[in-house]
Amino acid sequence: AEDERMYCLKGTSNPSNNLGPIWILHNYIPFVGLIKSGRKDLATDLCYRLVRVMANDIVKYGTVSECYHPNTGERLMDHSFLSWNCLIIKMLKDIE
Repeated sequence: AEDERMYCLKGTSNPSNNLGPIWILHNYIPFVGLIKSGRKDLATDLCYRLVRVMANDIVKYGTVSECYHPNTGERLMDHSFLSWNCLIIKMLKDIE
């Protein structure tokens, strides 16, 4: 949350800043929990929000990034990243 004192969107000495940016991997975990708890509606909403962020990145830059700004969806660091972001494909299959 933006009011959390450790909230930070800038890179740190560790390239993986988990204090504010949107990461597909970190959204996959609650996504699975929502599916397993019968909240497919919320899981679907989460999935489509992530798809929109990644699709906008592809349209604008031709690739996806490692993480995104939580308010704007703009890419933050490690551009042209393709790894955990492939989980979006599994998420889409899980909501079919």
